Amino acid sequence: MNWLTNLDTLYASSVEKKNNKQLIYYPLVNIKCATEGVEFIFRKKNRKTQILFKDEYGRRVYLTDVDIINILVEAKDKIFTLIHQSLVNYLIEKHQNKLIWEIENKTFESGFVMPEYLDQNKEDLELLKKHTFNTVADFEVSYYDLLVLISLIVDKEYVVNEVDAEIRKARQLKKFIVLTTFYRNYHYAQELEENGYNVGLKIEQVYYNKSIAKEIDKVFDKIKF
Repeated sequence: MNWLTNLDTLYASSVEKKNNKQLIYYPLVNIKCATEGVEFIFRKKNRKTQILFKDEYGRRVYLTDVDIINILVEAKDKIFTLIHQSLVNYLIEKHQNKLIWEIENKTFESGFVMPEYLDQNKEDLELLKKHTFNTVADFEVSYYDLLVLISLIVDKEYVVNEVDAEIRKARQLKKFIVLTTFYRNYHYAQELEENGYNVGLKIEQVYYNKSIAKEIDKVFDKIKF
């Protein structure tokens, strides 16, 4: 059983026990966080699963794909280069690192976009742990933890449907790679425009409605690496 199906089962059990179909469920999650005083939390209601950051004062923040892309667009050059290269290498399977974590004391493995911690990349990984961005909830999160979040978002697309798992996984990765590069330095403009993406608008204007996001994302199926 994959982690998303397991979470659905736990949620259904909690709804039944509490006789509350509008229950918001927060499972016990254990994911190692590099940012001091910050943890990952999962919020589940009906079919919707969200992954959030929470700080030691109880402040929470949920980052959408658009939020993540904007954060990376605004990152310092060295940080952006490291993250961009990690995402590309993971997409083309240059590394197959695993993220080990737990839901309610049950262990799961997810694909991890960061390469394995080795001597040759030790400084890069430490840099990502050291440098942070400020969230709208006014607390700092490391770029390393942002990559953990990205990994979980990508893996969620993979496990949600076995039929087109690889397509959905690649689509989500290419969305982060292509749009961060485009909004940072306008690379991929021609490919995006040719496939129907409105390059004349800000990303918030393109993704103005959540209901159209999945349809827009199909653009990335057509962009080859």
